[in-house]
Amino acid sequence: MDIKLGDETDFGEMLKEWREELEIRDSKFPHKQLNKVFPNGIFSYNAVYAFTHPWIITEGISNEIKWAWQRVFHQYDERVVWSIDMWLIPKIAEWLEKLKKDKHGIPMCMFEDDEWGKISKDAEEAAQKKYDKILDEIIEGCKLYDDGDFFNRPNDKVKFRNAMNLFIEYLGTFWD
Repeated sequence: MDIKLGDETDFGEMLKEWREELEIRDSKFPHKQLNKVFPNGIFSYNAVYAFTHPWIITEGISNEIKWAWQRVFHQYDERVVWSIDMWLIPKIAEWLEKLKKDKHGIPMCMFEDDEWGKISKDAEEAAQKKYDKILDEIIEGCKLYDDGDFFNRPNDKVKFRNAMNLFIEYLGTFWD
């Protein structure tokens, strides 16, 4: 925008035009395009920073290969040890949801003592509901823990503690 002395130009309009010109010019810079191609960055770094520091890409690739190797031969990689709780608790919820969906039976401890040997359809339904309720409570508690603000919510901590007590109590029943 060219301004000459004596022109009567609204300052707000002038700023708007400058902003539009800057946006057009900035959109042509390669770094803006890189960030559009890699919106989540590269190995936890901004795309432009990663490309201007190529050792980050090399290190990231070598770490991914190392962690894949560890998963193949050890069934986990070293990142699990960095925060076991944040890896294990969501997995427990995931596995128990799958067990609940795919299970083929009900643990005998879900039935009343007098029902052993002569299980009626009503008793089976009651045991099924009891077991599903236990699984749901554990799953819900695990999902509450997975939330980043867990430690600031006392009610969620109580639910999680109850879920873990149920988990310990019924640990031997989580099989199909």
